[in-house]
Amino acid sequence: MGTIRMSAWKVLVLAVVLVSSCILGDTGKASAYGSAASWKTTFDNLLALGDNSGVYYGYTDLDDDAFLAQNGTYTLDALRRMYEVTGQTSYLQKLSTYVDNMYSHLGDVDSDGFLGWGSTYYHPTNQYEEYLYHRGMMLYQMAKFIQLVRADSSIASATNPQGITYGAQANALESVINSDLIPRFNTSWSNQYNVYLDNLHPGKSLPYNQYLAMAAAQYEMAKINLDANKHYLTWADGMTAMWHYWLTLNGTGYHWNYWDRLTPADNHNLHLEDWNHTTVDFMHAISNYSRGGKFNTAAMNRLGNTIYNNMWNGSTTAPKLSFYVNGSGADTGEFTLQIGDMERWKPGIWALYEKNLSLKSFSSFSARYLNDIAIMYQLHPDLGTPSAFSLSSPSNGATNQNMDLAFSWKPSLNAADYTLQVSTASNFSTLTADVPKIVGTNALLTGSVLSPNTTYYWRVIARNGAGTTTTSGINSFTTGSNKTYTLTFSHYDNRSGGLAGYHYKQVLIDGTVVWEGDVTADALNTWITTSLDVTSYLTGKSSVDVKLRLYDKKAVSNYTVEVLWDSVSITNTEIMNSGFESSPDWYWTKTIPGFNGTFSSTAHSGTKSLSMVLPINTSTAVGDNASVNQKISVIR
Repeated sequence: MGTIRMSAWKVLVLAVVLVSSCILGDTGKASAYGSAASWKTTFDNLLALGDNSGVYYGYTDLDDDAFLAQNGTYTLDALRRMYEVTGQTSYLQKLSTYVDNMYSHLGDVDSDGFLGWGSTYYHPTNQYEEYLYHRGMMLYQMAKFIQLVRADSSIASATNPQGITYGAQANALESVINSDLIPRFNTSWSNQYNVYLDNLHPGKSLPYNQYLAMAAAQYEMAKINLDANKHYLTWADGMTAMWHYWLTLNGTGYHWNYWDRLTPADNHNLHLEDWNHTTVDFMHAISNYSRGGKFNTAAMNRLGNTIYNNMWNGSTTAPKLSFYVNGSGADTGEFTLQIGDMERWKPGIWALYEKNLSLKSFSSFSARYLNDIAIMYQLHPDLGTPSAFSLSSPSNGATNQNMDLAFSWKPSLNAADYTLQVSTASNFSTLTADVPKIVGTNALLTGSVLSPNTTYYWRVIARNGAGTTTTSGINSFTTGSNKTYTLTFSHYDNRSGGLAGYHYKQVLIDGTVVWEGDVTADALNTWITTSLDVTSYLTGKSSVDVKLRLYDKKAVSNYTVEVLWDSVSITNTEIMNSGFESSPDWYWTKTIPGFNGTFSSTAHSGTKSLSMVLPINTSTAVGDNASVNQKISVIR
């Protein structure tokens, strides 16, 4: 993966793309400017213009992720949607090829130990840098490709254009995403703020669209393997909560800033979110909706109203959007990209979206327009009745299923979206869950929706743009018992005997002390492993905060101590960096200025442990001396 210099025409193409990002809504029944068949022809003709080396096969065959993310991902999204709606194999084959184009450009250019993509585009001296926003946009599309393959065993076993099975390609993608492409940014994750901070300007906040792109990717990865990737769900939920908190009611819609000042280091100028970044924000909201998160139907309706009631200029012949999400600024914004998806929550957006496209020229290739047409086509009201389709996961008759559960199904041809229904009754006379308007073929049910030791029936209803529906078959599954949780950790200190009642080693869960030990009570310089049942503290929760701390119950003026921690685990949870072998994943705080915290070479296992050292001649007060904490994910 080498450094490339951008020619003038490529810079112009990127500049055009960078000023275009929005979202639409539900399926409109207004008369269309073109039939579904005519728009498909337009799509195919435009795709043919981009399927060559002159435009790098839809901008998927470059080694600069400014193009891969800002152009190539639009091509991937377009191809996947068209395959899902039409079942046309050539779209799937091209999607596989274009995903492989991106995959082939992975490298470790900056020698940080992680494979990835980067860009020289934004740096004044063409320095290579890796961007969270670009990574999130690319991984979102790769996750959606993996979902498509995993939902259909006939696709997974088929040979792709690269000569391997689609299943093998999906496995390779999932592996590198989990081992390199997401962990590369772990050092910029903040347990304090529950968001990614700026990896290029440490300590500063990012614009919402940048970390929300990664949150959307993590939601989609969690849907692929919830048990293995539960921490993605926890992290994405934290980022969602931050954005949701800062949303402000604005009539029937919302307004929000491009970014807000979250950290003491933030000094950026505050301004409202603009139309060309709302597409990423909305992409994330749609992923959160199908996760059953904060963006419920009411919140999604408000996002749709933001576009239709606050930003739209009111014209049906030349529809435009205000520059800012509150309706202010010149009407320079376009109905483009995921703004079309918002039709599901605000009927009427689709007609404006299609009108906007009808005014375009498609004489040269544009990845953005390709994606626009695919979104519009998926929602077109004259598509035929959705075709029969089948359910994928959980498989029929599956037992011992978790209470937090991922669902997937095969695409239904002509479908615009889906409704997931779950019931304890085989005739669905009562519904445990009823989730309409799912964009895509995956959804999550988490929290208190499902109960233990219960048999459920589930089905999916496919809907097209005119409202015609087709219902899948019915599968059943049975949940398992509530899980138990055992906390195990190793601890060590350099005190033996002496004054008791002062320094205590403590473990807390969600602020409650679940274990403590006086430093004078244990053998000197000896590792001790402790296990205890913490089920009562975790039952029913999707995540908990675990804290390790050195605490004083009495103030001292000179009582030095060193405490070491290692090998922290809780069964049926995901604790990151449980052995303290590297620096990320635990958030460090201290109240004593002279306090030292390091990774010690004295380890219970591995090569390192966490050291908390209160130096000699250091005064303390009652309370924490130092602590580390981590929000961990709970498997339910």
